[in-house]
Amino acid sequence: MKRRIKLALSAFTKPPLAACAAPHIEVRPRPLPPRTLYIATGRTYRARNGARIGPLRPFRDEEDGHHKDRAGRSAWFYAEGIGPYDRFGHFLSGQAGESPLDCVGEWKPAQIFAFDQIPVEQPSRTSH
Repeated sequence: MKRRIKLALSAFTKPPLAACAAPHIEVRPRPLPPRTLYIATGRTYRARNGARIGPLRPFRDEEDGHHKDRAGRSAWFYAEGIGPYDRFGHFLSGQAGESPLDCVGEWKPAQIFAFDQIPVEQPSRTSH
């Protein structure tokens, strides 16, 4: 009985031979998938080329032309002066792939500082 217990315990204390002989494998973290952008009407977005896109409005077949491009993508939104966009924020240029007018982030206006509202310490006056 004691012999069986010793054999069973020795199996857990010895390193497995397969682990010793195996070459070192480098584990790299997987790249994160691109963050999905929430596209909605009335919002303004930043394009790949830095342009300001928007505000977006719903696409209207009667006013904005055909709702599909040559690549087969459907138009969901329309930006005045620029053109149609699909539901993922991709510009419908008629070609598959990336466009400089694709939406990559929500546009945030520059922060405005009111200098007259910033408290400024007055220099102390010393009389001589």
